[in-house]
Amino acid sequence: MDKRYLLYIDILGFSELIKSEERTRYLYKKIDSLNAHKHSVFQTIVFSDTILVYNKKPAQNKKEAEYIVWYATEFAEDLHFRLVGENIYFRAMLTFGEFDHYHLENTECFFGQALVDAYNSEKHIPSTGLFMDNECQKLNRYFKTREFDNNWHFVYLERNLQYLKDMMYSGLPIRPEVIGDGEGLAHIVWALKYLQDINRNMRNDYPPKVRVKYLTTWDFYHREYPEILDYLLENDFCLKSISPKYDWTEKQSHYDNYYG
Repeated sequence: MDKRYLLYIDILGFSELIKSEERTRYLYKKIDSLNAHKHSVFQTIVFSDTILVYNKKPAQNKKEAEYIVWYATEFAEDLHFRLVGENIYFRAMLTFGEFDHYHLENTECFFGQALVDAYNSEKHIPSTGLFMDNECQKLNRYFKTREFDNNWHFVYLERNLQYLKDMMYSGLPIRPEVIGDGEGLAHIVWALKYLQDINRNMRNDYPPKVRVKYLTTWDFYHREYPEILDYLLENDFCLKSISPKYDWTEKQSHYDNYYG
């Protein structure tokens, strides 16, 4: 059996979600539109509340392996952005190991140690978001991470916070002339909405096991971007507070139209 890079995604709270047919169909429509389906290097499997993405052919060298890890991570990022504002979250594992997938006449077969490891590890991580194993972390070139335990690393899918941090030459708020009109700026609205929802959920009247997932996620981001998160919390996640004199109309409209 060949070793492959496997992205294992579990949609959280699916048993509650499926009580609404409309919400369930909406989620599946989002999943069906993921970029992972369109990439010739990867194969995607979707069943119930789980999404599997893996490289069809084993990586032949380090450069190919880095490419696969990069794109697999971006597939999780793609889902992350598509779910912002929907109060639907996932926990995902990116790992390396044996995995096989093939079709019989009437049955689709997929199994392997990589799937077992991802499945078992995912159940014991009290957080949302993406985690990559040590092997993938060695090949990670574009995403900031933080160690979770001896085997897994939390991946900062919300890269726009780093974009915001890089503009904070003299802290917050930021002068409008410093902000400019960079490509990443349009997604700052997404970042604020995501953090606001995570903060709300960790304080909501959910069972403790549910709240801790959001608490852990918030803690990861707070450890990496304490000044930004504290400032946003103090200002009720107000977009304009980032730069009061900057015209955010177009950026907010882009977000509103996307979800409209």
